[in-house]
Amino acid sequence: MSNASDQSTQNTPVYLAADAGGTKLQLILYTHDLQIVALGTTGGTNTTFKNAEVIEAEIEETVAALFAEAEQNLGRPITEIERFHCSMVGGADILSAALGRRAIVKQTCGHGEGEVALAASCVDEGIVAQAGTGSDAFFIQIDPITRKTVQRIVGGWGSLLGDEGSGYQIGLKSIIACIYAKDGRGPFTELYPLLMKEWDMKDLWDSINIIQGDKDSRKRIANVAKLTSFCARNGDAVAQRIYREAGRDLALQVNTVIAQNGGTFRGPVVASGGAWKGYSGMLDAMREEICRVHPDALVQYTAYEPIIGSVYLCAKETHPNDPTVRAKIEENFAAYRYKVAQ
Repeated sequence: MSNASDQSTQNTPVYLAADAGGTKLQLILYTHDLQIVALGTTGGTNTTFKNAEVIEAEIEETVAALFAEAEQNLGRPITEIERFHCSMVGGADILSAALGRRAIVKQTCGHGEGEVALAASCVDEGIVAQAGTGSDAFFIQIDPITRKTVQRIVGGWGSLLGDEGSGYQIGLKSIIACIYAKDGRGPFTELYPLLMKEWDMKDLWDSINIIQGDKDSRKRIANVAKLTSFCARNGDAVAQRIYREAGRDLALQVNTVIAQNGGTFRGPVVASGGAWKGYSGMLDAMREEICRVHPDALVQYTAYEPIIGSVYLCAKETHPNDPTVRAKIEENFAAYRYKVAQ
């Protein structure tokens, strides 16, 4: 964390960035010159899969710790937050209330998942292939006449009806691959013994009761992707196939959202979300499929975790035409660089 306790930071405005979904909530409190003063992390905020009272208790504790850390680092209490930029799936009202009990939030700006995912690469136009627990593809372009941002989406139908290429689907396909291996319908995979150990099962049939008895079975299934990642990186052919299929699924979403919006686009195709971190072959497969249709497409991982997208979007407004913004983000937020398992 940057040292922000000198005199120059004691009177400067502070800003807050937040990013939250089904897995976790992240908070970054920072100064006008993009120096971090406090960090906060807690569990997911999606009320579809988690009790609202639990979310509220976790947020309250995290915000209290955030303000305490900021006061210690700045040498003064935080009574005002100049701008609060966030992208949240659930829990936004709970977080705003927790902040409001401690400080005046002068301006709140909410952003969509695709918007912050693209901004996390410090670019303004492009396509986002989002693959976390769920999945979708975002078309984000600036209209050359109105200069307004145009956004479109394909996918995002949820785990029961879609989310192809997501961490959930990778986990589900991995469990099915284990079932096929047990039955003899498919090849053996190292996923099988790893899943047996991970879930402490004596027989794979136990998985039925384990999944049905879990109140957050979606998260349990998605977490199996961690085993898939380990196996894929260690040469397991079944696990690698599952990741390549996920990459092709996301490529279909990307190519579809481009086709629905005229067939052309500006900027990179950015892979964002935790599922991409599991195995590099997933991006290779997506790149191959996209480049069949768009040979000049630049297909790459996002530069930073999504929360830095909120920092960048805020900085665009508070530091207009400042060519040093990207360099400051690189210097002060390096810990949030997007990292992929090798």
